[in-house]
Amino acid sequence: MLFDETGRELELKASTSDDICRVAEHYHLIKMAANEALRQAGMVDKVDLSPVIRSLVCVPLILRDQVIGVFGAVNRHGAGGFTAEDKRLLMAITSQVDTAIFESLEKRHIRTAFRRFVGPAVMERMLNMPARDFFQVERLPLTVLFSDMRGFTTIAERTAPEVIVEILNQHLTAMTEVVLAHEGTLDKFVGDEVMAVFGAPVPMPDHALRAVQTALEMQRAHGELLARWSAEGREGAPIGIGINTGEMVVGNIGCELQVDYTVIGDAVNLGSRLCGIAKEGQILISEATYQLVRDHVRVNKLSPVRVKGRMQPVQIYEVLGLQHGEHDVP
Repeated sequence: MLFDETGRELELKASTSDDICRVAEHYHLIKMAANEALRQAGMVDKVDLSPVIRSLVCVPLILRDQVIGVFGAVNRHGAGGFTAEDKRLLMAITSQVDTAIFESLEKRHIRTAFRRFVGPAVMERMLNMPARDFFQVERLPLTVLFSDMRGFTTIAERTAPEVIVEILNQHLTAMTEVVLAHEGTLDKFVGDEVMAVFGAPVPMPDHALRAVQTALEMQRAHGELLARWSAEGREGAPIGIGINTGEMVVGNIGCELQVDYTVIGDAVNLGSRLCGIAKEGQILISEATYQLVRDHVRVNKLSPVRVKGRMQPVQIYEVLGLQHGEHDVP
């Protein structure tokens, strides 16, 4: 039986093919013994519970202070209870079972929590990494990317709602595919804005370069969408992108009703500000990002700009492309 955190009770998950738990009376007796094992946090041994259940032993599955469930055995044929040797054998089996179940549940939890944010390659790496709390809130040097369509709100005001939704879905799908292909983490959508993070939950030493490569590919992919929409007689809007690198707080952040894996901090805000001032088709990066990618990209150094939240002007660069010989691939 596994412990269901939602319902706060034990649920039968696996039993022998000749399942006596199908009989309500038997199931009730077994579940009572299993709950007693959980309460005592130790083995429970019962005898003569019924003519069918001659004896019963239950062992709680508890690993790293987390209640997983109960592993038990029922004797329906032999007289008397389980022997000391039987119990030692059961404890040996249980010590392997709880670890296996815990690892399986942890992987399922990771898959469920991160499947919206990362691609298959990153997910596989996470599942194969040594035990680590990916949900822990921590401060890390990361790179954040913001992208949105210039003037999209104005276009939406003069376009049929169903057309706008179709255009938006096509855009977000294309941008998501590019982010995941470069092993970025899709943080969120805010209308037509896309926010992505590089360097978490799986560390990557080249997170700044991956963000720039992603931005260049996003511009190319969106250009194809613009050409398609134009051929269909639909109005599209170019995108502007802002990228910044710095220390950010990353992890599961929110409240009891809504928790998301995201990043916050001043470095995140600056990335958003750069996106806000980027012109159509422009990719703007900060000084911090530039210093990490300067040997790989071609840029146009722009005049420092003042952004909200910063006392001093911020040096920015427009990305023109990759250096000769560089490939825009992860």
